[in-house]
Amino acid sequence: MKKTNQLFLLFILLASMICYSQEICNNGIDDDGDGYVDCYDDECFGDPSCSDSYFGKPIATCQYIPPVSNFILKETWRTDNTLYPMDNRQTPIVGDIDNDGIPEVIAKDDQSANRLYVFNGADGTHELTITAPSSDRFLDAIAIADVDLDGFGEIIFVAQNPDRTLYCYEHDGTLKWNAIDLVGYSADADRWTPSIADFDADGVPEIYVGNMIFNSLTGVKIAEGGSTNSKGSSSSSANEPFPVAVDVLPDAFCANCTGLELVCGNQVYSVNIATGTMTVEVTAVGGADGLTSLADMDLDGDLDAVVCYQTGGRGNIFIWDIQTSTSLSIASFQIDNATASISNTTAGGHPLIADLNGDDTLEIGIAGRDVYVAIDFDAGTGVLSELWSNVTNDNSERTGSVAFDFEDDDANEIVYKDEDYLYIYNGATGTNKASIACGSGTRYDLPIVVDVNADGQTNIVCACSDNPGTGSAGTGFIIAFEAQNIPWQSSRQVYNQHSYFNVNINDNLTVPKQQQNHSLGYPQAAPIQYPLNQFLMQSSPLSINGNSYYAATDATITIDSIDPTNCGSTPNTLQACFTITNNSNDKIFPAGTSISLYNGDPFVAGATLITTTNTTGSIATGGGTESKCIDIPDQGGLFTFYVIANDNGLGTLPITQPSTSIPECDFNNNTANFVIDCVTLDIADLNYNTLLLYPNPVHSQITVNGLIENTNISIVSILGKTVLETTITKTENTIDVSKLSDGLYLIKLKGAILKFVKE
Repeated sequence: MKKTNQLFLLFILLASMICYSQEICNNGIDDDGDGYVDCYDDECFGDPSCSDSYFGKPIATCQYIPPVSNFILKETWRTDNTLYPMDNRQTPIVGDIDNDGIPEVIAKDDQSANRLYVFNGADGTHELTITAPSSDRFLDAIAIADVDLDGFGEIIFVAQNPDRTLYCYEHDGTLKWNAIDLVGYSADADRWTPSIADFDADGVPEIYVGNMIFNSLTGVKIAEGGSTNSKGSSSSSANEPFPVAVDVLPDAFCANCTGLELVCGNQVYSVNIATGTMTVEVTAVGGADGLTSLADMDLDGDLDAVVCYQTGGRGNIFIWDIQTSTSLSIASFQIDNATASISNTTAGGHPLIADLNGDDTLEIGIAGRDVYVAIDFDAGTGVLSELWSNVTNDNSERTGSVAFDFEDDDANEIVYKDEDYLYIYNGATGTNKASIACGSGTRYDLPIVVDVNADGQTNIVCACSDNPGTGSAGTGFIIAFEAQNIPWQSSRQVYNQHSYFNVNINDNLTVPKQQQNHSLGYPQAAPIQYPLNQFLMQSSPLSINGNSYYAATDATITIDSIDPTNCGSTPNTLQACFTITNNSNDKIFPAGTSISLYNGDPFVAGATLITTTNTTGSIATGGGTESKCIDIPDQGGLFTFYVIANDNGLGTLPITQPSTSIPECDFNNNTANFVIDCVTLDIADLNYNTLLLYPNPVHSQITVNGLIENTNISIVSILGKTVLETTITKTENTIDVSKLSDGLYLIKLKGAILKFVKE
């Protein structure tokens, strides 16, 4: 009996070990304990529950490699600031809150009005105005997430003082709740920007603002860190904090270290949601409270804090090891010591963290007064040094920025806006790759990178005004940009809060039950790259090994028919019919993609643009097609007609491809051409109304009746080529056409053109 019990216990133990080693891909938990959660775990590769995740995608067979070049920015859409004016000092928030497959853009009105706006991400049209309490103009952003798991996103924001409480709205504008407890400890805490995380991994997220935590389903305050402890804000702006909720301490570090901690500048709080307590567990040696960003800066396998704080009346950066409280930087970097600095910086923006120069280590990007600086960190020596800096125009001295690898070359660009312009900087050198006018009063706002219209192409979305400075702050609009000249690497369709770092939110707007550790590398068995190790950076689609890839479409075009009946006559047009086929199995060919037609070969000198049209709908992968017929003016006499798919007709002749933002894995098969001779097909005004042509369609012989004797006729293909010439010697004649290929033909004679079909 004892032996039987022992065997039974052994069976139970083995069974539990087997269960523990299996990752369940849709429960939000790291079941196998390897540090990789759900779709971030290679055991979930190909699992249906991960099909919509940005992470763990199969490598595309049709990929595009973007050229390294400067960008030309093109406006995608802008909101109507006459009907829907708003403050231009805000970070727009993007996500599909109504679950219709198209993201929404959510923004707030100026503090003089009590409105939140919801816009359609496809075209910027207005979807909804939510009548809500007014918000302080310096409240940077709202936050969105599906906190109640009903399939729709909720909207969270902080109302202006004296209300100064959290409000939660359903996606349709219905008030879900408003909190009773005040946010913060003073009147200007109405500037605290909310963020969302699940601290205790129970499936019910919490909302955190500064060092306060609230229940996302009821608005009840759960815990607070106290007015004398750190909040994630610089002393130059004590009531605009940006803390971060991440699991940074081992569970055994303290009694309440299970789940997420709250990092506020130079302090780390443990959080116990059940008891409603927050405890400072670690305080940095040196530095101070400040704007917080998190990544593994020294690549030792755990997360570190990058903090922008004020000391001596100047904005500074320092890095500290959260687990030991020691400073990783031997000295702070003072922002206004940058080479391009022309003014004193007392504050500083929210630092982004990314690999800016492709050296597989992390750099920091931050704005100050009239300067933007990229900072290199040597983990071996602890030295922070300038990588490059640029002169800007920004008196707020605290604007934000975002990183993204537009060209998929492993060196990220920086997107930043000051009071006058939106910029894209080369991350390695600071060279301005693109800029466009974007007036702003500026505060902590930043432009975001996101696929706002769900077309597979990356956009930049930000708040702007027609004029710079604070005087136009209340006349702002939200504007989306795209690349005009080359395709950009694709990106996620969500940017749900100011303090964004990818693993904080799922693609369907649910909040991760157990947040993925973004310091871990890939492939899991032998990590060599760390694509999640960043902060304030948008991600492109990633394979299960952490590789970025650029899925592309592959369009071919074929000419179906040309009807030259009207050559040389009124209305002096030809009808061209053609079919576009998408040969890619990885990406649709988007609706509205340009197709250009030229007289002559546009890839060599001498051609001219005739017209440009667009696809009507999206063309499905795996051989989907769309056929179009358009009327074009004939070009007079003999000409070679070129039609090119995915060409916008805006390029300088001779053209090069790509010329649009639609990526393809093969641009060499986008062209078709034909030769047509309108002189050959020219006819007089006279028509023979008594002519008969039969049978039609014809297989071998066709009869023409009603002609005058000794009439010369020509049979011409639809491409304008004469295939048969003869002279009619009597009024009824039979012509042998058996050797002609199947298709549409024209019988041309003086005064008439007859059509027949050879089968």
